[in-house]
Amino acid sequence: VINDGDKPTSNFQDFVDMCCRAFNIIRRQWHLFINLLGLMLLSGIPELQRAEDIQYVRQALLINMTEEEATAAFTKMIFTSLTSKATKINFFIHNLAQMKTKKEDEEAILSFATELGSIRTDGPIRRATIKAFEKRHDNDQNKYYSYVIEVERFDGNMSLVFRRFSEFNELHNKLAAVLNKEIASFPSKIYVGRSHTRQVSEKRQAALDAFLQEVLSMPTVCESDLLYTFLHTMPRDTVDAANLLSRKPALDGEVTGSVYNYDDPDDLEKLADVFSGIQKPADDAHQRGEVRLLIRHSSETSVLTVSVMHARNLQPCEGRAQADPYVKLYLLPERSKESKRKTTVKQDTLHPTYNETLEYTGISKASLVSLSLEVTVWDRARLGENLFMGGQRIPLRSLDSHDLLGKWYQLQDLTP
Repeated sequence: VINDGDKPTSNFQDFVDMCCRAFNIIRRQWHLFINLLGLMLLSGIPELQRAEDIQYVRQALLINMTEEEATAAFTKMIFTSLTSKATKINFFIHNLAQMKTKKEDEEAILSFATELGSIRTDGPIRRATIKAFEKRHDNDQNKYYSYVIEVERFDGNMSLVFRRFSEFNELHNKLAAVLNKEIASFPSKIYVGRSHTRQVSEKRQAALDAFLQEVLSMPTVCESDLLYTFLHTMPRDTVDAANLLSRKPALDGEVTGSVYNYDDPDDLEKLADVFSGIQKPADDAHQRGEVRLLIRHSSETSVLTVSVMHARNLQPCEGRAQADPYVKLYLLPERSKESKRKTTVKQDTLHPTYNETLEYTGISKASLVSLSLEVTVWDRARLGENLFMGGQRIPLRSLDSHDLLGKWYQLQDLTP
């Protein structure tokens, strides 16, 4: 339910973190709970009759472990419970009960949408207009045309989204199913021959814009999550918009039907306003995902402790849909076998949870000034060499001694 499927997600990682924090909060007050249970031995509770019953609670609270060790142990309990027969039977019954609701929900989801939009999360739309269309090629080098939609919201925010005719068609079909009627303005004309031509796209642009205006004027539909998801700025739109801004496409004929003159400084300035807040990724840090670490140092024991908690939004290597990721550490400047630490491998996931603690002993507080931690994520290959997924180098000169929750670090294209 938390994952909305059978693959781990960042939502499940938040769930694990909350469970482990709650468990450790209870552990810190273990003596209070044990004393209260001792006072209740004569209360007649069937499960609380003898001192041995209290001993069971002591053992369950793992009071002899550190918080890092208890977190790792409790995380293991969570994953073990998910594989038990009783849990699987419970999930099966729950899924049966939810099938009808899920089927109804799926009617409102667009197949191409990687994120959902709504009037509450995105803000109300003032207007949306098709400004141009672009010639594109898919991964198989098949040509198609994408329509550039300028979206303005009541708070003044401007954005561009890019949608194909097939995506407009999917929106129309799902709206028609919800309304139980066709929307007259949608271009239903069938073109003989090739449909992915500039001439066809020019004819469709006006019709699709008329369809969009009609939908935006319909009382209930104009605020629907379906429409807001269609006009929601997805990651692909951010990249496409930044690419469009970085060139003058009218010169090579890639963009037509545009109200912008890319040789006019005033229009270029207007187009730049649309991109306020949209930045082209300067590197692939956003694309490679993140890793969450809790790094602490004890001056009393001279131990540097690195708790590897999670990684999220990892990008699969070429040719793979998932990954078998593990995390590797080096304490720089020394890159040697002695300074290498590794987590276990988590199979078939792009959102792995580790909650494993790795230690470096004999590290004085004074030496932290010259040390940095290199953390890299690797996809274990079943055959051949393991594949690099991303990394980060973290200076240790200014550790936050008050950090109890850990931090997310973006993965970059380090030289491993």
